[in-house]
Amino acid sequence: MPEPGKSYVAVFRPQVTSGAAIDAVPWIMLQLASARPTVGQNNKVVVTAYMSGTSAGTDASSLGSIPDMIPAVFSSVAGTIVPTTSYTIRGRAPATFNAGAVLVTAAITATLDGQTVSYLLPIVPNMFYLPVVLKN
Repeated sequence: MPEPGKSYVAVFRPQVTSGAAIDAVPWIMLQLASARPTVGQNNKVVVTAYMSGTSAGTDASSLGSIPDMIPAVFSSVAGTIVPTTSYTIRGRAPATFNAGAVLVTAAITATLDGQTVSYLLPIVPNMFYLPVVLKN
C-alpha cells in the first residue's frame, strides 16, 4: 500500500480508491546492466536490475524511495542465473550470470512488477595473461 504523500510512478501501480489523480510523468525506468561488457566462456558476471533513472533522464531519488524487497525474476539463454529471483534493496536487484561454453551472445531478462527488460551479453573466449619478464 502506498504511503500518503509519496510519489509512486510507472512500475508500482498504486491502488487508488479515493479517485485521486496520479502523476506518472516522468516514470521510473527499469534497466538491466552487467558489471562487465563481456563474459568469458564458463565464467560468471554480476547482472543487476535497477530502478534509478526516470523517463526524463533524471535521477529517480528525487521522487522518493523505492520500496525494498520487490522480487525481480531473472532468466537467460546460453547460461544460468543464480538466484533466479532476487529482491530489490535501494532499487537494485543483483544476480550472477554463469556463462556456458558456447561463443554466442547471451540474452538475459529481468521481470519486476510485470515489466520486462533484456540485456545482450557476449560470451567471449577466455584470455590468459602471462607475465613478461624482461632480462638485460
